[in-house]
Amino acid sequence: MMMRWAFSLFLLLASLSTGRPLQAQEAAEEASEEAEVKVPTLEDGKTDVDQALAVAQTNFDNLEYDVVLPYVEAVLKESDLTPDQKLQAYLLKGQSLAIVGDPVDAERPFRLLLRVQPDFSLPENTPPKITGVFSRVQTEENAIRDQVYRLARARKIEKIKIKGKAPKQGKGGKALEFSFSLQDPDESVTAMNVGYRRLGEGEYSSLALNKNNRGVYRSAITAQWTENERDYQIEYYVTTQDREGPLRQMHAPDQPGLIQMEKGFVPYQISPRVVYITAGTAGAFALFGLIAETNVYTLSATRDRMYAEAAEGAVLDGKILTPVLEQGAGWRTAGYIGWGAAVLTAGAAAAMVPFMKETVDGLKLEE
Repeated sequence: MMMRWAFSLFLLLASLSTGRPLQAQEAAEEASEEAEVKVPTLEDGKTDVDQALAVAQTNFDNLEYDVVLPYVEAVLKESDLTPDQKLQAYLLKGQSLAIVGDPVDAERPFRLLLRVQPDFSLPENTPPKITGVFSRVQTEENAIRDQVYRLARARKIEKIKIKGKAPKQGKGGKALEFSFSLQDPDESVTAMNVGYRRLGEGEYSSLALNKNNRGVYRSAITAQWTENERDYQIEYYVTTQDREGPLRQMHAPDQPGLIQMEKGFVPYQISPRVVYITAGTAGAFALFGLIAETNVYTLSATRDRMYAEAAEGAVLDGKILTPVLEQGAGWRTAGYIGWGAAVLTAGAAAAMVPFMKETVDGLKLEE
């Protein structure tokens, strides 16, 4: 740069002594400047991007902003730049134009920079002349990006349709089931929930609907929650969502749907486990009765054989016969007890079935 200023001074002195026109001096100075800017190239004639960016960065750091532009312009003409190379070139061009050029011209490289890296921010020590232009462009780009996002999301929501209706009425003490299906061509929905509460009471509770293998979303408000000594109403709304937030809704928290509920309480209920254990016990008693009957049959066969042998003249040994008779009588009594207990416990299990509790999500077991 010192050589360029010295050369300019030489031209000025020469013009004063020779009377050459000022335009000729300026043309000569511009030719000198162009001669000094030599963009590094590769063997194939393409710009050596890394070297050109390094030279441009050095000139920028030395406050020679006007010399930065030829290098970054040459870099940006290349078609195979990496994102980092584009980022550096746009940044150097925008900052240099903001200082030595028209701030309006600096907006385009800053805009392109933000489209490469939307969350880019300038260093804290950046001159106000640069930050002013950059901040204006950043605000505009954020607004454009937000508008594009909102339009895309609106189109996505428009495609989603919730099919099915919530129950219009229910009874206290009984589960209140919700069942919906979706028209979702883009498969955007990741969850469906029902918000519900008693009319005018506090915050909404959320009920997650479970998707079955037929694509139907189902669940139910528990019977314990619905029980009440008076008639009442339930406010509800249905919402679908993806990872980014809510999508299509049916009703809304401030404009909910209504379900009329009749008073009622949860009837006496027995845990399914108790029913299953009772039924299993009946089966065990029945198995014991069957074993007892088998033993009675075996001992009876032994007794009959001994009687047949005695009839043919054999000596009947009382030491053997007596235990056989006693054991047979004992097993017969045990069999009666086993079969009786099996009948009683089976009857008890059958009697408890109507009072079995519902499943955790409020849907009956047979569903």
